[in-house]
Amino acid sequence: MGESSELVFREYLAGASLAFGLVLLTFQVLNAYFDYIGMGMEGLAGYADEFFTLFVGLHITGGVLGGYLVGRRKEEKTIQAGVVTGVIAYMIEYIYYIIFERSFPGSLWALLGFVGGSVIGALFAIVQRTRRMLASRQAQKWDDKLEGV
Repeated sequence: MGESSELVFREYLAGASLAFGLVLLTFQVLNAYFDYIGMGMEGLAGYADEFFTLFVGLHITGGVLGGYLVGRRKEEKTIQAGVVTGVIAYMIEYIYYIIFERSFPGSLWALLGFVGGSVIGALFAIVQRTRRMLASRQAQKWDDKLEGV
């Protein structure tokens, strides 16, 4: 593995770890809170729809964050970088759940959330890069007009 490909892999891994970390940290904090107040799994069964929405929303948010940060560092193939970041985040989460939980019931939704969110984050990075480029062109035009005066 060359130095540049190792650097690219590290960027993808960093974005994916951040995306997964957001999801894991949030659910661990929620689990600690509900254990603290004494509400077991039986008490939470009535909130299945809310937790599913939270599950998908956190995966999309994590994907957006990871995809955006990796996409900012890529000059080309930004969407591909977002997809790869989302897939790596999913793989990290899948391995985590298989090792510690022995099953991963929301696997498809996690994959869709991470990949979809990462693509959206990469698109945000493209929009930001384009705005910055257009702003610098506009500033250059104003500088040229001021020099001509």
